[in-house]
Amino acid sequence: MADDPIAQSQAEAEAFVERMRNTFLDDVQEARRRLEAGGQQFDRRAYIRAFFASVEGLMFAFNRTAIAAHAGGFLELEPAEVAVLREETYDLSDNGTPAVRKKYASFLPRFRFTVSIFARGLGIDYRVPVDGPGWQAFRQAVDLRDRVTHPRSLEGGQLSDADLQLVHQAHDWYESVLASIFEAFRQRAKA
Repeated sequence: MADDPIAQSQAEAEAFVERMRNTFLDDVQEARRRLEAGGQQFDRRAYIRAFFASVEGLMFAFNRTAIAAHAGGFLELEPAEVAVLREETYDLSDNGTPAVRKKYASFLPRFRFTVSIFARGLGIDYRVPVDGPGWQAFRQAVDLRDRVTHPRSLEGGQLSDADLQLVHQAHDWYESVLASIFEAFRQRAKA
């Protein structure tokens, strides 16, 4: 993959994060614009899908950037952290040889881990704030995303005004998390 910075320089990895963010942010903004222009249920579902695609895309970019920083000697990671970033686990095969297996972590713990590791790569000690209404909205929005992307009934694919408000609150919280990290990085760079 030409845009996978795992074997690229740290500067290229950081540019990759920026490209990922801008691409998916454009999608979220367009979905929100259509929604605010009188969108129907399709537009509501498109908005929540676009928002979480942006979160997943940026988590992937953060993940790859952390791996690239580690490979370049810029970020010290424990072997378990590298395995989690690579979504791998290790086991023994029936014939007694080591085997690598894919291991996908649940979304919310993976989000917290990836954001914290990325921040550490920027030289910032950051923990995702989980004690306020923004985190609660984000958690509930993940449930809405799951309901919309894996509907079990016609009603499951419908999003109410209250659901949309929750997604807006989750989106605002998510953007504030990113802003906090990048502001801390700018302040650190000035020092």
